[in-house]
Amino acid sequence: SRISEAAFASGFQSMTNFNRAFRRIVGRSPTQFRELLPKLRRSGRNGQ
Repeated sequence: SRISEAAFASGFQSMTNFNRAFRRIVGRSPTQFRELLPKLRRSGRNGQ
């Protein structure tokens, strides 16, 4: 998946470590963020 590609390209040795770091920084898991992204994009267009 693209998430794992990003994780390993960023130097993470495991998806578990990447998921923990992502959640700590973003406040959501990568999967939750990916599911939320279309809503964020729509609201960004409407707010301009």
